Amino acid sequence: RVLTPEEENGFLAHLSLDLLDPSDRVGQMLTRLGVRCIHDLLRRRRTVRRHHSERMKERLRDGGRPL
Repeated sequence: RVLTPEEENGFLAHLSLDLLDPSDRVGQMLTRLGVRCIHDLLRRRRTVRRHHSERMKERLRDGGRPL
């Protein structure tokens, strides 16, 4: 069975990040950030993307300061 994107997110959301086999360094960083499952990682990614989008809008509004 092939999952739709919506089903895929629901299926993957609560799986442990250990399944991705991150390096010790990355695993420790994610733990410090409170990321313990794939759902946490996906949620953080959306937050970061939204933050960067807002920063870009601010910079363009301020005359396009260099990044």
